[in-house]
Amino acid sequence: MNHTEEGIVSERLKAQRQKTLRSGVALIDGRSVTFTKMEFEAAFSILVPAGFNAMDKQAAHLKYMSASRPKIVLVDPSDTVNLTFTYFPDEPLKDEDIDDTTEYYRELIRKSRPGNLFYHMKIVRTGKLPTGDFAYRSKALDGDMYNEVFIAPVHGCLLYGSMNCFYAQRDTWEKPFEYMINSIEELKPGRRG
Repeated sequence: MNHTEEGIVSERLKAQRQKTLRSGVALIDGRSVTFTKMEFEAAFSILVPAGFNAMDKQAAHLKYMSASRPKIVLVDPSDTVNLTFTYFPDEPLKDEDIDDTTEYYRELIRKSRPGNLFYHMKIVRTGKLPTGDFAYRSKALDGDMYNEVFIAPVHGCLLYGSMNCFYAQRDTWEKPFEYMINSIEELKPGRRG
């Protein structure tokens, strides 16, 4: 197969992934994966690929050694894709502050880890909630990682999350990450997850 044929095949696969995501099913690593709604902190829900489960606390402590580790860590069955969420009910975030807050967190990570390679930063106001997100490539012990960080105002407070995978998996996970971010919804006050 020559480079032109490879490009056509690659574009067709991307188009197929985009089409299937709209129906709540994605083609991930050649398999059809259904997204299921998960609710957290009695505050928000997000669509997550079936098969993701909470990382056990000991593994989370090893992977995220800081005392400020994410409150919620989900991992796929292969243990190579992580989703993290921390809801800060005492940290106000207004819709109109999404741009500045996203830039603040991007700069914080950029300054603390200058070796990272940053990609897009975008603000999306077409989903259920306005979200800000940015992506970057980082180094890890077992290979380069693709990271997508997002923030959203949930009940007027900060929801901070991240999604990461090996950089070699970027093309497979970039659109599903975007789909998940755009699926975030506030739960009605008083509702339990």
